[in-house]
Amino acid sequence: GANGHADGTISSATFGSLQGITFDHEGNLYVSDAVYNNVRKIDPGGMVTTFAGSLSGKSGHADGQDTTATFFSPENIATDINDNMFIADWTNNEVRKITHAGTVSTFAGSTGTGAGYQDGTGSAAAFFTPAGIATDKSGNIYVGEQDNDRVRKITMAAVVTTLAGNGERGSHDGTGNDVS
Repeated sequence: GANGHADGTISSATFGSLQGITFDHEGNLYVSDAVYNNVRKIDPGGMVTTFAGSLSGKSGHADGQDTTATFFSPENIATDINDNMFIADWTNNEVRKITHAGTVSTFAGSTGTGAGYQDGTGSAAAFFTPAGIATDKSGNIYVGEQDNDRVRKITMAAVVTTLAGNGERGSHDGTGNDVS
């Protein structure tokens, strides 16, 4: 119940602001912590470790291995069929990928250039506060954007397209971009 960033047993570990959870095929639970800008791993035996992102809670944007990588308010997290994790990196306006071995890379979004809206491949795409994220059995990733008011689809080849929403807030039923 205490706010903090301490690894250890489930009874001694502390967290900041948990946003998303996912499992891998080995039964490990991963949680994204938006305050401490990292992803924590809870193994089936109850040990909590920092899997990716800053050990100190520092925010930023850096790809890399394990704790050399940085995030800025990672929101939700989803696992694909190969145990890769995808993170909605909210303030960085990107979708980040973490391999099962802990390598963090920017999968889609305009690295470090800020918020926007653009369909495209990899860094040619732009997001504005991606928050929700899910994967399907074919390996596609779906991202709900808080401030673009859209649902985006990302293929395994990092091709980003708009699945639904026209950028307007509201509650209007329709098809594809006619939805608000």
